[in-house]
Amino acid sequence: SFDFYVNPEDRRRLLRQVGEAGQVSDFELEIKTVPGERLWLLISAGRMDFDGEPALYTVGNDITRRKRLEEELRLSEQRLVRGQRLVRAGVLEWDVRTGAAVWSEGLYDILALAAEDIVPTYETFLRHIHGEDRWRLFAAVQDSLIHGLPFKIELRIVPNGGNPKPVSIQGDVRRDDAGRPRSMLVAVLDISEQRAAEATLRESEARYRALVETSPDAILMLRQGTIAF
Repeated sequence: SFDFYVNPEDRRRLLRQVGEAGQVSDFELEIKTVPGERLWLLISAGRMDFDGEPALYTVGNDITRRKRLEEELRLSEQRLVRGQRLVRAGVLEWDVRTGAAVWSEGLYDILALAAEDIVPTYETFLRHIHGEDRWRLFAAVQDSLIHGLPFKIELRIVPNGGNPKPVSIQGDVRRDDAGRPRSMLVAVLDISEQRAAEATLRESEARYRALVETSPDAILMLRQGTIAF
């Protein structure tokens, strides 16, 4: 006979739950059809008597589209997480009315925090802004909330147990139908490597300039056949 269970363990699990409770509802089950197509069903099942004999009734709703959308969303979220880690970025969405916030995994990484160790609020994020820079972010956020314009600012954060490092922060306020601030989306970009590279370049240029200015020999620089220095 044709076995339509994709995972045979699902059949045993379904029968075991019906046997223990007498019925089961909202049981998600992946099946395969004779042509080879795979479908997802939301199953309700239970014991019953049929012509004096014990029987099992089963009702299934096709939830294949929902499951595929959930899988697409899961893959999209994975790509977003990988992308944020690649560019060392994180996102915070802050409900300005309740103070609640949702952090992306990238933000936890930047701040060297674990999701299970903290409550991800806007205030928690502020505590990791360098004390000398915190007022600048506060002023930028307040101005954005009042005037409704996005902002971009560079300042320092202090990761958990680490040293201060520069970040670029952009924020954009979202309003409700009445025009009142509803939430703010804040993007944080770790620019420490970029700033370190710029500092290295400046040091290299300074050493070269000092070498040229103190050298007793004549130094010429040719650019496309023309003496540039």
